[in-house]
Amino acid sequence: MNRKNPSIKPLNFFYKILILINSLAVLLLILAYISPYINPLKIWIFSFIGLGYPIILLINLFFIILWIVLLKRYFLISLIAVLIGFNFIGRFIQFETKDKISLNKTAFRVLTYNVHDLTENVYLKSAKNNEIFDFLINDAPEITCIQEFHSKGKNYYFPLVFLKKKLDASNYYYQSYFGPGKNIIAGMAIFSKFPIVNKGILEHKSTRNFGIFADVISQSDTFRIYNLHLESIMLSHKELSYVKGIISNSDDVERSGNKTKRIINKFKTAFQKRATQTNIITEHIKNAPYPVIICGDFNDTPVSYTYEHISDGLNDAFIKTGSGIGRTYAGVIPAFRIDYIFYDDFFDSFNYKVEKVDISDHYPVSCYFSIKGNK
Repeated sequence: MNRKNPSIKPLNFFYKILILINSLAVLLLILAYISPYINPLKIWIFSFIGLGYPIILLINLFFIILWIVLLKRYFLISLIAVLIGFNFIGRFIQFETKDKISLNKTAFRVLTYNVHDLTENVYLKSAKNNEIFDFLINDAPEITCIQEFHSKGKNYYFPLVFLKKKLDASNYYYQSYFGPGKNIIAGMAIFSKFPIVNKGILEHKSTRNFGIFADVISQSDTFRIYNLHLESIMLSHKELSYVKGIISNSDDVERSGNKTKRIINKFKTAFQKRATQTNIITEHIKNAPYPVIICGDFNDTPVSYTYEHISDGLNDAFIKTGSGIGRTYAGVIPAFRIDYIFYDDFFDSFNYKVEKVDISDHYPVSCYFSIKGNK
């Protein structure tokens, strides 16, 4: 008489649980693929799922390996899902090592850098600001786009005047979000070694100023540089610590539920404000009279409504000429690529680079460009 193996039933139950979890991971991955095409002003929760794409991807890769080890064909569940959205992986990591192209006479370099509240107004007073100034001065590209170019004190325009002189950039455009008031200004700047023939600001009544642009002339060609700084989540130090799993011991700490709700609301607000800003930017780019290069801190990942729509019809310099992991944010949350350089087909790009200097909470990003046909 045949007897059933008593261990088979628990094993089958274990497999069913794994398949259920695996199926949920696949569903989340598919939703992440969809998220860049859903406007957060209509359904914001998709943006949250898109934000978690790298983690969701890793979970699916784990299941592929697990099922292969267990000699089960269930590995196809995640494998097919990963292959469907394989192009998204290239937005985070470039496996191909791209050869550096030798520079020609007309090549120029563009740098974008969020300097994270550059607040001291005297060069020699702050060690941190010495490092930022030194980096920008020694790096000295033809075009420098700076976000969070803030300053305070009696001489709050000192960093602007100082950098303009040291970068040999008599052509520049500075725009403040607020001030001067209480001896403080805060904003962004474009420094250019090329002449600037026009400039302007991107703004909306429901958000702070989030972008500037300048039309510059190089080798008799005119093109437009955008410097963007889109809406931040604006988490406080306590909230960041909470998200990182470091809970404060102070007596006035709010209950976890209230804090979680507040943080989620901040994410929702940021997603929706960035969507509004993105819609304005994309319309502005469509009406630009010249070829464009777009730089800045988008505060959003490559799987987002922001990235998908601003990059539409443009080239991503990291994908075209970068290699390795594209991380540009030095902080823990989100430890992804949130600083970008996009450009249209008027240009060739080469030698994309993320400078791993620990001065700000962002890394500087740069890329060389040449105008097609100019040698």
